[in-house]
Amino acid sequence: MPGIFPVLGFDVLSLKGALGWFFVCSCRHGHHYTEAVCPRCRSLLVILLNFLRRSVYHWTMNSGDALSDRPDIVAATRGGDNSLGMDDEADPATASLEQAVYWRNIYTEILAMEEAVLARIHQLMVSQTPEARREVELTNVPVIVSQVERFRSRQGIWDSRVHAYQLGKVL
Repeated sequence: MPGIFPVLGFDVLSLKGALGWFFVCSCRHGHHYTEAVCPRCRSLLVILLNFLRRSVYHWTMNSGDALSDRPDIVAATRGGDNSLGMDDEADPATASLEQAVYWRNIYTEILAMEEAVLARIHQLMVSQTPEARREVELTNVPVIVSQVERFRSRQGIWDSRVHAYQLGKVL
């Protein structure tokens, strides 16, 4: 739409030309630039031009869709949050002794597997090129380590609950 619009401290004149839209920016401190090169306003103009450019995408994305569409992101987020239990996991504060023993055993089993996976990754890294090894150190290893820490933390929570029952400290 042709017109003059105040945007981020600029008066922007937009005109439709033969080659598309043409913008003339006027800074509030009195400089007029048709090529958006005012030294005092360059960073703001970059932002402005990003907002004014034609969208590459013709639809919008719901932020909730990103999580459901990206299982790797869901797993990384979940693996790094020690406060998250598994689906259908009992509440440690109100769990019975049987539930506490059950969940402690589940986490012990998963923890053993994750530690074995991490040990195997380290074995495989020995024979890799330095470049490949570095990439594995930056991508795979941190994910596995965060999962090990989460499972160890959750296993510790359940172990404490079992121990509290054994000492008779649970009502």
